[in-house]
Amino acid sequence: MSRSDGEEIFLTQNTFSQETNDDNLDLCYFFFFPSTSRFHEPKTAKEIEDMQSKKFADSTMSKIKWATTLFKQWKSTRNIRANDPNVGLSPIRVDLAEMSLDELNYFISRFICDVRKTDGTEYPPDTLYSLVICLQLYMDTLGYNHKFLSDSSFIQIKNSLDNVMKLRAEVRVPKKQAEEISLEEEEKLWASGSLGSDNARHLLNTLVYLIGLNFALRAKSKADEGGIKHKNVKRKSVVAYQNTENQARCVVNLFELYASHCPPFPRKADALYLRPLKIPNGNIWYADQPIGRHSLANIVASICQEAGIGGYRTNHSLRASAATRMYDAGVDEQLICEVTGHRSNAVRNYKRTNEKQKRKINSVIQGRTDSENDDSGKFKISKSDGNLSITLNISMK
Repeated sequence: MSRSDGEEIFLTQNTFSQETNDDNLDLCYFFFFPSTSRFHEPKTAKEIEDMQSKKFADSTMSKIKWATTLFKQWKSTRNIRANDPNVGLSPIRVDLAEMSLDELNYFISRFICDVRKTDGTEYPPDTLYSLVICLQLYMDTLGYNHKFLSDSSFIQIKNSLDNVMKLRAEVRVPKKQAEEISLEEEEKLWASGSLGSDNARHLLNTLVYLIGLNFALRAKSKADEGGIKHKNVKRKSVVAYQNTENQARCVVNLFELYASHCPPFPRKADALYLRPLKIPNGNIWYADQPIGRHSLANIVASICQEAGIGGYRTNHSLRASAATRMYDAGVDEQLICEVTGHRSNAVRNYKRTNEKQKRKINSVIQGRTDSENDDSGKFKISKSDGNLSITLNISMK
């Protein structure tokens, strides 16, 4: 009987270990993604005491419940398989809360190697890390002080996680990249009425769009507070000037219009983006309440869908659009970084080629001039010394 990758990893646990005092060299910390940062493993007695003396946030409790439910489902599936004598598995006869140290070490290691999504696909490395930490937090709620990733008693758990994370990281699929919004597509947003100032929702959507575009704001935000708070990004100073050529699309004018329709100060909501009222109260279009987390996060996707613009568009498309437009216009990279707030050449991720640039590259390769490239897709017929010459330039659009 052949062994699975998980079986091979599990069977080598007694010989593999990472002896290091540098957390930066630990794979469990190397894959410490933002989505799991709240699950920092307590290192000191004071951290453990603080953890047990306070109630977990509802979101944390939901994740703990999710992890324990997955473990129970995996346990049930394993026990069914264990009924088959040809499989050679031992059933799990105790609940997670009642397991000894050896049982926790063994079965959580097996869980790491075996657990799958409902469609049979593997969980990514950061999700596996979250699962282990959530199981540890569950044990903390029962009064235990287990530290699965730093206590030598649980070296099998740590090594299993390290190995599986390393293996899956090598074949990890890149995250989907938000597409920028071209000037032509932006014109379509205005023409379709998805952007405008005729009502509370359109004005709010337009302000979110223009502020995100003009200030190249990051998509990762605490949207539940109705505004955008940046994490791990240096402070930047960006100026948006009045659009004198098109006052109806000016971010300055539209911000002043939006402010005039918001509840007067002092108000309870400490947020930039407020929830639109279903029925305006005179000149007041917005409630003294932040717009919801999901509503704010889905604004760009919603207005693009309304306007019939396809592709993968998110709020991050505004930042990508700003950087791409500046690159296309030949703006110095240092100036682009000042607007986007990037500290390094990471801004080059937004340096994306457009159709015009591709045509120009093709012209250079073929030794043609730009003017010749303008005739792509057309027939050229000429006559010289009685000989007819027909040239067809083909452009895939």
